[in-house]
Amino acid sequence: MLLVVLAVGLVLAAVTTEHGTRLAWQAAERVLGARLAGTLDGGSLATGVRLRGFAWTSPDGTGTEIRIDRLDGRWALTRAPWRLSIAYLRAGTIDVRIPPGPSTPSTTPQDLSLPLQLRIDDLRVDRLAIHDGGSTTQLDHLALNGRSDGRHHELVLDGVDTPYGALTARAKLDGVKPFALTGEATYAGKLSDEPVDARARVSGSLEALVAEVDASGMKLNGRAHVEAAPFGAVPLTRASLAFDHVNPQALAPTTSGCCCAKSRVAS
Repeated sequence: MLLVVLAVGLVLAAVTTEHGTRLAWQAAERVLGARLAGTLDGGSLATGVRLRGFAWTSPDGTGTEIRIDRLDGRWALTRAPWRLSIAYLRAGTIDVRIPPGPSTPSTTPQDLSLPLQLRIDDLRVDRLAIHDGGSTTQLDHLALNGRSDGRHHELVLDGVDTPYGALTARAKLDGVKPFALTGEATYAGKLSDEPVDARARVSGSLEALVAEVDASGMKLNGRAHVEAAPFGAVPLTRASLAFDHVNPQALAPTTSGCCCAKSRVAS
């Protein structure tokens, strides 16, 4: 009994005090060796931490690496019901490296519910770079917030800069099959030095997704209706396009042609 009380006391000290969290971090570094590195500047696991130079390598031998130059967060875990509330979580540059490997087909998840409620008031990342094999995806100025009661999830993407333009989005997802989904997104960027704006509305579920897209730019206005089965053998099940005022020179500067109006394509 005394050993149990001592063990519980050590765990509470590691979680709730800055000194205990620092000792727990140092112990984790010794156990994991070169697979874990970083400097804990302060904070506790119970209320939030400040980290510099974080580096983690997966212990399963796949070689996946995650590096974060700085991380600062403030959160709280409460009971009745269990809820994790993140006041803010801010990171500088996150660099993720995924080694090349055999591709496996995507399968429909069985459950997307969470074991506790979750609230994220402010999450920001200056730069996220994902190196997957020979390709790199880079996102800048990522800002989002979200909440979940365990089953019903809501995510708001306040903004993110991609190599192609800026995105905002909002989505709601049911964590139980068939995973009902609703959402909307906006895009603003440039293609061939021409401004392009787009807005999309999504409905249906993860098993049968429907998207309505309106776009303007490059001397055209277009609409698209897309039906997809993201986890099916053929993800794209149907697509129809309608656009006005096509400028072939904007689409292909080396090609001459006349403007067309009210063109339609369906598949």
